[in-house]
Amino acid sequence: MTAETPRRLRELIANRRLLAVLLLGFSSGFPIAFVAGTLQAWLKTHGLNIRLIGMATLLQLPYLLKFLWAPFLDRYALPFLGRRRGWIFVTQVLAALLIGAMSLLDPSQAVLPVAMVAFALAFVGASQDVVIDAYRTDIVSGAERGPAASATQTGYRLALLVTGAAAFILAEQIGWPATHRWMACIMFACIAATLVAPEPTGIRPPTSLKEAVVEPLREILARWPLLPLILLLVLYKLGEALTLSLSTPYLQDLGFTLREIGIASKGFGLAATIVGVIAGGFMVARWGLYRALVVLAIGQLATAFPYLLLSLIDKSYAAMIATIVVQNVGDGMGTAAFTALLMAICNVRFSAFQYALLSSVASVPRVFLGPLAGYIVDQLGGWVTLYTVCAIVALPGILLLKFLRERIVKIDREGVSGRRA
Repeated sequence: MTAETPRRLRELIANRRLLAVLLLGFSSGFPIAFVAGTLQAWLKTHGLNIRLIGMATLLQLPYLLKFLWAPFLDRYALPFLGRRRGWIFVTQVLAALLIGAMSLLDPSQAVLPVAMVAFALAFVGASQDVVIDAYRTDIVSGAERGPAASATQTGYRLALLVTGAAAFILAEQIGWPATHRWMACIMFACIAATLVAPEPTGIRPPTSLKEAVVEPLREILARWPLLPLILLLVLYKLGEALTLSLSTPYLQDLGFTLREIGIASKGFGLAATIVGVIAGGFMVARWGLYRALVVLAIGQLATAFPYLLLSLIDKSYAAMIATIVVQNVGDGMGTAAFTALLMAICNVRFSAFQYALLSSVASVPRVFLGPLAGYIVDQLGGWVTLYTVCAIVALPGILLLKFLRERIVKIDREGVSGRRA
């Protein structure tokens, strides 16, 4: 560490743009956490059967398809707060109202209205994600991409904690209707971050919807070889995601209780993830994007090995906590670097569409990881085979980084992403 490093860290921490990114990251995580996790607990509390609860996971579909309406958010601006913050404001207000509306519903009496409100919340939340991702891409400089990725993920994980552990505790104490009202108030408070955040300036938006769709695709294809880029998006975090896909049943098979797993994953795991995303962001800032991506990809690969070792030793709660901590630190660091990569690829004229499209491509394989992992465990040799495969499938992503090195280094040196427009 050079003598200049502490000063640079202080400057980044005091940066108004990064503070805005942190707070908006929290806002971004709030709706998806409700639809993906809190909703299931709410439905279970009201006695709905597991089949219906399982089908409720389909309500997250807008998060996979958000690139379809992202060009509209690139092309059109609302007449207040600017091109990005206007849309963020509207989605935050709608999300708060929809969460509040849940306090008026009883899933045991009105399943369809609950599903409609939850789906609307997912659509609004996905739209908020599109604009917040674009805002982050537009507002930060090249040197700030790593810390901005860390700030986003830190805020996002804190939102998961509030809508998960905090909401569950409140629901037991004051009931679900009051809990939903409190959560709606927190979502509404996120508007303050939007009001004080600086608005990106000096960006020429697309002049038509056609341009908002065609030009961003044309630019990516002109600058990147299509197949290697798609494979990198799919494979960079595939091994780590496969490691996580059945981690809870694996730990149960080793004899750990759900309470033990919950404390380790929600407590130690969350803290480790936040440490990981902060460390990963500063590694990007200090090492540069390419070197950080390679090193942190190797770190993600290594997260499979503690799971292998755990099956070879006597049951140990300390070893299980250590495994979860290692996995979450590696996940956090890799996520920060990958987020910085997506930001660097995007052009600020079209960042809503480009970021939504790239992140959606990266998310598609994860839909199928659960069934794939289950097949490997059941048919191809059990847990040891699964975690061996997790390490192996991480290798192609590292090789693709080497193949795309020149392009990654080039976009990293261009400074503010998209000013090339």
